[in-house]
Amino acid sequence: MVKKQRVCIVIVLCCLMVFMISGCKTIDKNSEDNQKVVEDKSHTISPTSIPTVTPTVTPTVIPTNIPIPTPTVIPTMPPSDSKDEGSSEVLDDLTNFKKLQDGFIDYDFKITRNGTQNIPDSFKVEGKCDLNNDGKADNIKMLIKGNADIQSYLEVNNTKQEFDIDNSYDGEVRIVDLNQNDNYLEVACFDEGPSGDPAYLFFRYDGVNLYEIGSIDASARIDGQGKLISGFHISWQFRPSFCSAWYEIENNTLVKKNNDIDKYLKLTYDFVGGDAYFIPFDKIPDNLEIGWEETKRFEATKVKLIDILYLDWLNRTLNFYFVEFPSEKKGLLYFWIGD
Repeated sequence: MVKKQRVCIVIVLCCLMVFMISGCKTIDKNSEDNQKVVEDKSHTISPTSIPTVTPTVTPTVIPTNIPIPTPTVIPTMPPSDSKDEGSSEVLDDLTNFKKLQDGFIDYDFKITRNGTQNIPDSFKVEGKCDLNNDGKADNIKMLIKGNADIQSYLEVNNTKQEFDIDNSYDGEVRIVDLNQNDNYLEVACFDEGPSGDPAYLFFRYDGVNLYEIGSIDASARIDGQGKLISGFHISWQFRPSFCSAWYEIENNTLVKKNNDIDKYLKLTYDFVGGDAYFIPFDKIPDNLEIGWEETKRFEATKVKLIDILYLDWLNRTLNFYFVEFPSEKKGLLYFWIGD
């Protein structure tokens, strides 16, 4: 019995040893497999390599072709051989020209104010006058703009013509004979202008049609023979005076004629003096903006006219003169004539 127990104990021990040995191998295999899996995963799931990006900074390019406003450029000296290429006609004698107002015919229209007395909205104008020398008085009616925004018009014998003006403070309308050699009298409507620039607007009636022939500043001169000179085209500061342009009526329109002024250069004139602006030649820079800050008082004297400067050749306003004084001082002489 004891012997059997011993055998059983030996058998149990042997089985236990076999089991233990088998279990240890299984664990080792699993450990190896797990290690391999971890190694494989670490190789497969390695972090993605992120490249280093260097940002490209493009500098702001400032264009060089942007136009920059430049001041009015005045030459330091006028060309010695300058020639008035914009002229082909001549008007020398201004002695027969008179003020535009001196050409008005003595006739008073009936004028009615619309609106308040001090600030009228418009003016109703009525009158009769033979405008085309046919022996019959023509019925003239006008509505002239005052401070209200209305359309002005002229009506002669049921023929109506609308026109535009800036403002009228009294509804002034005149009859004027611009050319005594034709059969017409003109209707002249006063316009105060946008900023104190008074002018007259002219109309002509031929018996059938009504024409707006043009306008001219209130300081203009006329000769009664069909010629008109703007006050901006007359050399008021010099004696004898001359003009750079004039107007004539052609095909019921005021047509500008440019005067050839070359003959007036290099001559000596009587300068009337007064307040003016003056820049000596040696003080004129290459680029000069015309200044209006400080005037100089001049006494009447003689001056030699070297040349004339037009800021606008099409306009031909006489206001800038290159001159030489008796002291031999040369420079640019110019005047304030309004804005």
